[in-house]
Amino acid sequence: MLTISILLIGYSIFSAVVLALSHFNNHNYPDQPQAKKTGIVLVLTLACIQFIHFCYLQLDISYLHSGIYQMLLFAVAPGFYLFSKPLLKGEESFHARTLLHALPVIAAPFLPAKFALPS
Repeated sequence: MLTISILLIGYSIFSAVVLALSHFNNHNYPDQPQAKKTGIVLVLTLACIQFIHFCYLQLDISYLHSGIYQMLLFAVAPGFYLFSKPLLKGEESFHARTLLHALPVIAAPFLPAKFALPS
């Protein structure tokens, strides 16, 4: 089971890097720089989470209760929202209130792991 987990982690990290380098470009996202940038951040965030899982399973290094891991977990939902909003609404506007979506990410390292991980 560990071997399958390691293989899937490697596949997802490789896929995230390939997506970041090949898919998120001006050809696929014309006139949508916010969607392009947040898409790259989203897949790289997911790759970092998988790398932490790899370190835990293969190297016995546990970052699962660290503030960085919690920040990465809390960054996925706002990252997906900020990526999909301009695509679904068709508007490319950035407002100052958009930065409010970063508040959970900023607060994540200060939350106890018993609360943050299930959330």
